Amino acid sequence: MMRIILAGAAIAVGATVVLAQGDPIATRKQTMKGVGDATKIGSAMAKGEAPFDAAKAKEILQVYANAADKMHNYFPESSKSGGETTAAPTIWENNAAFRKRFDDWAVEIKAASVSFPAALIVPQKDLLESYAQLKGIEHQSVDDLLNDPKVLDLFRRQVEKYTQDLSHFEKIKAIALLGNELTIEAGELTPTLKVRRRVVTEKYKDIIDRLYADPALELARK
Repeated sequence: MMRIILAGAAIAVGATVVLAQGDPIATRKQTMKGVGDATKIGSAMAKGEAPFDAAKAKEILQVYANAADKMHNYFPESSKSGGETTAAPTIWENNAAFRKRFDDWAVEIKAASVSFPAALIVPQKDLLESYAQLKGIEHQSVDDLLNDPKVLDLFRRQVEKYTQDLSHFEKIKAIALLGNELTIEAGELTPTLKVRRRVVTEKYKDIIDRLYADPALELARK
């Protein structure tokens, strides 16, 4: 998750942005200057070039969250020129899209700010049905299997198998199974089949909240 956040990083880490009164260009320049510092620190940890520091990672995400909420305010109409600005004109031409980028980024930051990684998995229903028959799991429909302990254990073991080379803090500690594929039509995927994180997070909020509220995961988080 840290890699995802760093890829979209657009704010400072470990540096306090001092608002330049009446000078949004100077403010956003100062903010963006911190981006390089942020990326260097976070990327070094993500690549294993520097030891992972949980406290520093939380600090990074907190500053990111603050900036994602405020950055769009640093581009008023009066700041299109002057101050040696290099901001693209499209920012003002399509301000709604510009604002949405920060809103979407804020969702990713919030997801990364939780104490451990979790995953939503869409199982292949015919294979799930075959597994249930093999194990003698009683059910009325395939959807009944999504919360079955034996089925969840199967997926946990598969996740552990394919993520064994990840660092401890990167490993998935909790999973939930979804009954339906993510689709473009439902707005969950982009036309290039990338997950719209904000849409999925909002749609499955109750499931995600339960994952992080489960006391049985307390030991797995550590």
